[in-house]
Amino acid sequence: MGVYERLGLRPIINANATLTVLGGSLMPEPVLDAMREAAGSFVDIHELQHAVSARIAELTHNEAAFVCSGAARAWS
Repeated sequence: MGVYERLGLRPIINANATLTVLGGSLMPEPVLDAMREAAGSFVDIHELQHAVSARIAELTHNEAAFVCSGAARAWS
């Protein structure tokens, strides 16, 4: 039994798109590996956001980037 079933929730079939309200998206294994690695340490969240935003801007050839918790949060 998975975590959602233990909470009394039933899985749904997402036939729409990648929507925050439906849990976002399924994550590939390399993403999950990075999350597990990061979860083993504490860091200053503001420093993390600054560093990650700068790296994403560099990778996407933009002058800036902003990381947020989901599309719904970016809009508000």
